[in-house]
Amino acid sequence: MRKFIACIAIIAIGAPLLVVAGLHAKPRRRIEQPVHQKPFGRSQADLDSFPVQIDERQAQITAEERQQQLTEWRGTKVTPDPAAKGEALRIQEAFCRTLAAVEPIPQQRLDHFAWLEQYKIGGEVWTFPIRGWYGQIVGMEPTLTGSVFKVKLEPHLVSPRGGIPWACGDHVLELYELSADGVLNYLGPAEMPPDHRHGGIIID
Repeated sequence: MRKFIACIAIIAIGAPLLVVAGLHAKPRRRIEQPVHQKPFGRSQADLDSFPVQIDERQAQITAEERQQQLTEWRGTKVTPDPAAKGEALRIQEAFCRTLAAVEPIPQQRLDHFAWLEQYKIGGEVWTFPIRGWYGQIVGMEPTLTGSVFKVKLEPHLVSPRGGIPWACGDHVLELYELSADGVLNYLGPAEMPPDHRHGGIIID
């Protein structure tokens, strides 16, 4: 009988302690697993087996256009000096339009880039055809009859592997005079920097 009363007393004393402890205990977080939904209501197997239709005629046209882009002449495109403003910018834009229209290709420029016809890659000799020129005005000086421009030019190339190399590693500097009445004269090659080497590196 005494043991029974003692057990009831322990329960009576311990119950409030458990309630208090429960009030101070941190609630357990419910961790929900992310639900992986099927993309667009299809399983991955359905997507892998989804039929892809290719228009062979369209693919052929695209290939022909690509080949034409690689072989067609791209002309000569020169941009003004980024620092040019106002009247100087207007004069440089006029020069760029005239150069693109006249499109002079001096023999000194062709001689400078002659190494592109005999470029060695891995023991083989490759030829990179030139398909145009691009560059930028790097200097301009006024004259009594117009302006003299220093132009940096690089070639547009075609790779023997059927692509377009994105870097040549070589350039020329040329001097031109544009008169006030729009006559363009080639004055010759400009002096190259002392550290410039004849020839370059093709990055294909």
